Amino acid sequence: MIIIVKDIIKKSGGNKIMKNILFVASESVPFIKTGGLADVVGSLPKSFPKEEFDVRVIIPNYTCIPWQYRAILNM
Repeated sequence: MIIIVKDIIKKSGGNKIMKNILFVASESVPFIKTGGLADVVGSLPKSFPKEEFDVRVIIPNYTCIPWQYRAILNM
């Protein structure tokens, strides 16, 4: 798993400093799970306060990902 963190200034609500966090991983619950990494990548981003952090997750577009989740991945 790779984690990238960058400070940004949001202009919309005043000059508020937010952190951009990008998780790059090979798996994430509920899309694809082979081990414990998927549990961490699926739950850790949800624990950050949305007012202070813009958190995103990138995973590979595996063909074994269930079709019910593919629309979510393209957001």
